[in-house]
Amino acid sequence: MTENSVKIESHSKKETISHLNESASRSNPRKKSRKNTGKDNKVDNFDSPVFSVRYKDPSIELSEDRLTAVGYKGWSTVLLTHGASSGVWYFEITVLEPRVISKFLGHSKFLNLKQDPSIRVGWSCRYNRLDTPVGTSTFGYSFNTKTYSIFSNAKAQEIHESEKITQINPGDVIGCLIKLSGVPYELEDPRNCPHLHPYLELGLLCNPEVLPKVINDPNSLIEFYINGKKLSANFTNIPSGFYHPTVSLYMGSSVKINIGPNFAFFPHTELEPALRLLRPQIP
Repeated sequence: MTENSVKIESHSKKETISHLNESASRSNPRKKSRKNTGKDNKVDNFDSPVFSVRYKDPSIELSEDRLTAVGYKGWSTVLLTHGASSGVWYFEITVLEPRVISKFLGHSKFLNLKQDPSIRVGWSCRYNRLDTPVGTSTFGYSFNTKTYSIFSNAKAQEIHESEKITQINPGDVIGCLIKLSGVPYELEDPRNCPHLHPYLELGLLCNPEVLPKVINDPNSLIEFYINGKKLSANFTNIPSGFYHPTVSLYMGSSVKINIGPNFAFFPHTELEPALRLLRPQIP
């Protein structure tokens, strides 16, 4: 990574920070019942990769071992503590029974709308708002359980009809593989840039409205597996960067992550389990 090599101007900085802080400080009616929301302690002190309390929307609840996540509102995102910029890596999530939501966004009224939980899972860099689903920018890639499509840059790529199952159910396993060749990427170090400090406090490395320069990795690949079956749709030539396993949850959806080395479905031997991912240079 080349630090301080690109100057990223902060357009609409005050407005963006205001929205991000509003999301981070949002009151929540389920606060008392949660074991770990990440509000009280935003220190990622586990040695092995787990769901991060720092790179997490505050509405997501984590289990004590930080391998299970539940989302209690609209789209909210959590990243794993560790990631990589090179190598071939794999992890799985198991879809769990959704939690029933009786209250929403601090209001006392019961939901009149169908809960309709959904999950997006994949890989992303720490450049995007955590109250949006993974895949809304060119630095995020996901599989969407509701639409059965893969998603990046806010655009869906449909899966061939022959590969679709009726629906994703609790107990189904989604595997996510990434291949990166370590192409150098340019990122302004937010620790040295006062205008980026508010974003760094929220776990981000940049203003999400002013993304780093895209330098594509021509040998890169992201693939998805449903219960061990590889989808033909995939992503190639993605931007170089430091990518984390990422999960976005919607309306009570819940998942458990498996970082290996023992997977439910092991694609092939020429990969590393997410258990061996690295800590980021910039916490």
